[in-house]
Amino acid sequence: MYRIVVADDEQLECEALQKVLSEFLDDARIIQASNGREALTAARRIHADLAILDIEMPGMGGIEAARHIRAELPDCRIVFLSAYSEFGYARQAVELGAVNYLLKPCSDRDLQGVVSRVITQIDAQREKEQVNRLSSRKIENLTQWLEEQLVLTVMGGYLRPERVQSQLEELSIRFCSGAFAIIRSPDGVSTERIREEVKGSRWPEGISLIPYEYDDRLYLFAISSNGGDCARLLKSSMESLSDWAAKVGRKSLFCAIGGCFDRLEDAQNSYYQAQAALAHCTPNHRVCDTQDILEEQHERTDFESAVSRCVMEGNTEEAAKMMSMAVEGLCAQQLEYQSILEKVEKRLGGVLNRIQEETGVDYRNLMNLHERFSCLERIEELGTAASAVLRELTAEVNGTRGSRMTQIMQEIADYIGRNYQRDIFLQQVAREMNYSDAYFSKLFKQCFHKNFITYLTETRVEAAKGLLRNPTVNIKEIGAQVGYQDSNYFTKVFRRATGKNPSEYRASALPDTIS
Repeated sequence: MYRIVVADDEQLECEALQKVLSEFLDDARIIQASNGREALTAARRIHADLAILDIEMPGMGGIEAARHIRAELPDCRIVFLSAYSEFGYARQAVELGAVNYLLKPCSDRDLQGVVSRVITQIDAQREKEQVNRLSSRKIENLTQWLEEQLVLTVMGGYLRPERVQSQLEELSIRFCSGAFAIIRSPDGVSTERIREEVKGSRWPEGISLIPYEYDDRLYLFAISSNGGDCARLLKSSMESLSDWAAKVGRKSLFCAIGGCFDRLEDAQNSYYQAQAALAHCTPNHRVCDTQDILEEQHERTDFESAVSRCVMEGNTEEAAKMMSMAVEGLCAQQLEYQSILEKVEKRLGGVLNRIQEETGVDYRNLMNLHERFSCLERIEELGTAASAVLRELTAEVNGTRGSRMTQIMQEIADYIGRNYQRDIFLQQVAREMNYSDAYFSKLFKQCFHKNFITYLTETRVEAAKGLLRNPTVNIKEIGAQVGYQDSNYFTKVFRRATGKNPSEYRASALPDTIS
């Protein structure tokens, strides 16, 4: 459609112009105006493509109206009409970039000829703008695709630093350091909306964010071209973003940040650290980083550790989601199907091995990975089958976990019951029972609902009470017999636990023993 304003203070002239244009143009919206001010208002309202203006009109004339229209609508073409052939008018028309200057009365043929040339110009400009829009959209889509492939390559593992470096250069990003981050909303804010907020937020100078949307999460591969602690810079901005969402939108944004890295080979570790940190986010602690998982982060910086943790905690969807991301990451590297299949099978085998290390149960025969995957022929089937394995494994592990936990609890209690007299500590017990320090600490609390030191102290104090009820045992020797070589320290611990020192306890306990 062509949007045209016709302005003339003579009503009959204005109507005649509209009639000629309507007959000549099939698809046009034509607005009449009786002076320059009305013409300017109409041009603004319809965003005019063409304004045909009489020069001499009451109030605001055509020349002044044209100046305003050109200033506000630079793409609007101007054609002047005048009953005067004065040179001054023609000169001003040229200065304003008018398409033509017609003397009244002009013939229908002359008017149509001028408008035809204007329409040709408008069509050419619109076609050019359409081509530019399509080109921009293609470039934008290609850039987004390249960004997604880059993020998937990092998350999927097996990345080649030189290839990632090349992809960053294609995006005009200079790598000095980086960090991985994950954002999600427990209040259901869409990833598209989160991405818009991230894009519109102010980030530290030199920080480039490469986003990837997947399900309910926005994954961010952050690159600093200035070096420094990228994770620290990222956390400060994430806190501002999360605070803004809470105050303005009354929505929570959970932001998890992995550790900073200055080698691209370490990028995937930062991703798994961010995955672990996300589990620590709460409405009162919306932004978490590696400091929040300091005790366990060294145990959870690879795919097998992160997925086995999800399986052990019964988080089926999280485990399946990480598996899907890994498959997509391998596909992003354009590997052959057979190579992808072998890598997926190997990774799942690593998960099974890790779970066996932590539970003592071998699930490999039950899952039978090779038999499951050997009959698959497509990537889609592979991703579905891998996720199904993790769902079945999670159900199996947690289905047998109750009896297994009872067994583990008894094994720990028996070990401490046999060894509390020695100078034992959590790390030592974990190693002797074939557990990692972080996992054993968590397992211990799940079994006994208290930490290791508290349980060991209670065990020793109860043993000391039994010895104190025997009047033949020297009080000074009792501390050493229950694991305290320093008698003064033993007395302090015993008083803290019972409210009495060993002598007072023996005095109160002996009458009961004698009777």
